[in-house]
Amino acid sequence: MRTPALTLLKLQMAFLKLSVGKSLSRLAMAAALTIASSACTTSKKTEAAATVPEVIEPSSFQSSLSGFKKQEYDKVFFDGMTQVMLGNYQRAIVFFEQAIRLDNSQPAVYFELGMAYAKMKRHGDAEIMARKAVQLDASNKWYQLLLIDMLEQAKKYDEVAARYDALISKYPTEPEYYFNLAGNYLQANRPDLALKTYDRYEKVFGPDETVLLQKNRIYIQLGKLDKAIEEMKKLVALESRNVRYRTTLAQMYIQKGQNDKAMEVLKAISSEGLDDGQSQLMLAEFYEKTGNSKEATRQIRKAFASQSLSIDPKIEIFYNNFLSRPLSPFDLGQADTLLDIITASHPQDAKAWAVAGDFNYRQGRLPQAKLAYKKSLVIRQDVYSVWQQLLFIESELRDDKGLEETSNQAIEFFPSNPIPWFFKGVALNNQKKFAEAIAPLEAGLKLVIDQSDLEAQLRTNLAEALYRTKNFEKSDAQWEAILKTDPNNALALNNFAYYLSERNVQLERAEQMSAKSLKIDPTNASYLDTYGWILYQQGKYAEAEKYIAKSLAQETGSAEVLEHYGDVLFKLGKAAEAQVYWQRAKSAGGDSAALTKKISEGKL
Repeated sequence: MRTPALTLLKLQMAFLKLSVGKSLSRLAMAAALTIASSACTTSKKTEAAATVPEVIEPSSFQSSLSGFKKQEYDKVFFDGMTQVMLGNYQRAIVFFEQAIRLDNSQPAVYFELGMAYAKMKRHGDAEIMARKAVQLDASNKWYQLLLIDMLEQAKKYDEVAARYDALISKYPTEPEYYFNLAGNYLQANRPDLALKTYDRYEKVFGPDETVLLQKNRIYIQLGKLDKAIEEMKKLVALESRNVRYRTTLAQMYIQKGQNDKAMEVLKAISSEGLDDGQSQLMLAEFYEKTGNSKEATRQIRKAFASQSLSIDPKIEIFYNNFLSRPLSPFDLGQADTLLDIITASHPQDAKAWAVAGDFNYRQGRLPQAKLAYKKSLVIRQDVYSVWQQLLFIESELRDDKGLEETSNQAIEFFPSNPIPWFFKGVALNNQKKFAEAIAPLEAGLKLVIDQSDLEAQLRTNLAEALYRTKNFEKSDAQWEAILKTDPNNALALNNFAYYLSERNVQLERAEQMSAKSLKIDPTNASYLDTYGWILYQQGKYAEAEKYIAKSLAQETGSAEVLEHYGDVLFKLGKAAEAQVYWQRAKSAGGDSAALTKKISEGKL
C-alpha cells in the first residue's frame, strides 16, 4: 500500500466529520531547518495572496543585523528553541518575541512562535504568526502546513483547500496532501470535491485500497449505490483475498435487489474453501428464504463453527431464534447442536457458557444450567448477572451447601450487593445454622435501597433466624417493620401470627392477623394450618379441626400439619386417630422429641 497509516487515520476521522486538528508532529522536522536558516539568508519579501498562495522558489533571507546584534539575535532565538525542547512554551514565546524585536524579517522565528502558540492552544495567535511566516517565505511547505493546521482549527475550509491545491501543484507526489485536502472537503460537507480529489490521487498513484474504501463510503452516504458498488468491485479486484470486501459487495448487491449476483459472490467464497462466517450466515439466510432448509442448516452450523466470526453475532442469532419463543422438539435439537458448536468454538469465552446457562435454565434443565454458569464464572468473575442466575438455580434446587458457597464467592466480588448476602442467610437458615444466618441477613438489610420486596424477604428470613435463636423481641420487630411498610403482606401476617401462637402470646392479635392472611389467600395450606393452630391454642378444638383438615386437603405430606391434626384429634377425644396422624407425621420427616414422646406414650 502506498498510503501511510497516519494518513489513513486522518482520512477516517475526516470522513466521520470529527473536529480534529492535525497533529503538529509533521512540523517538528521543520525546527532543524529553521534553526539553520533563521539568520543566514536574505529575503525577497513576496506577499502571499489571501486565498490562493503563490508558491515561489526558495530565496535567501540575509539578516540586516551585524556583529553584536546578530549574536544577540542568535542567542535569543536558540534560547527560545531550548525552551521549546524542554516543553516550556510560555518561556519560549518570550524569547521569540524578543528575537522579533531585534529582527522582524526572519520567517523562521514567526514559524517557531506560531508553533509555541499552537502547543498552548492559542490557535488564533498561531494563525497570525503562521501567516507572517508564509508572507516572508511562501515557498517553505512547513510554514504552509502550520498555517493550514490553524485554518482548519478556525474551520476556514475554502482557504485550506486553496493552500492544499497549491502544495499539490508544487509537490504532486506527496500522498498526504491529497488525503488531507479530501478530508477538508468532507469536513466542509463537500463530498463531491472530496471525490474529485481522490480521482486526482488515483491518476498519480493508481488504485489504492484506502481511496477506494473512502469513495465507496461517500457514494453510500450520497445514496449512489451503483457508484458505491463499482468502487467495491475495484476494491475486490485489488484485494482479491480479502473476504470481508467480497461479503460487503454481496451485501450491497442484496441491498440493490440483485440477489443472483450476491449469490454468485458468496458461492465463490464457499467454493474456494475460505473460512468466513459472515458469508456463511448470508448463504444460510438465502437458502432459508428459498426453502432449502437442509442447506441453510449446514451453512449456519459452519458459520457458528467459524473462527472468523466473533461470538457476539452467534449469540444474537441464537437468542433471537431459540430463546425468544417456545420450541418444538425439532427446534430444541437444533438449538442444542448450535449451543454445543458455540461452546466448542469459544471454550474460553465466558459468554459462550453464560448463553448455555440461559438456554438450559429457560428449558427447565437446572443442573445443566448450573454447570454452564459455573464454567462461565471460572473464566470471568465480574459479570454479576451470571452469579445471580447461579444463586437462583441453587436455591431452586435446594442445594443449600452449594448456595452458601456460591453466595460467599459472589460477596467477594460484589460486597455491596444485597442479594448474595440474602442468599447466604437463606442457605444458612435452611441448614438450621440460625445463629450464623443473622449477620449476613443484617448486612444485606443495610445494603438494600428502594427494593421493598427484597427488604421484606431479608426481614422475613432474619425474623426466622432470630426466632430460632430465641431472640423473640428482635424477631417480632422484623415482622412489625414489614407490616408497617406493607400491612397486607400475607406471608408476614401468617408467620408472625404463627410464631405468636407457638409462644401462646397475643393470641387475639394472632387470630386477627391469621384471618387477614386467609382473606388474602383463602386456599393456602400453611395459612389454613396457622389459623387452625391458633384456634387450638385458644381451646377451640372443633373449629381448629376444620381448618387443619382443610390444610391437609391442600398439602397432604406436611409433617407439621399432620402432627397438628393429631394433637387436635387427641383433644377431641380421638386418641387412636391421633396416634395414626402422629405416626404419619414421623414418616413425613417429623423428628422432634415431642413427637416421639407422643407416639411412645400415646398422649400429649
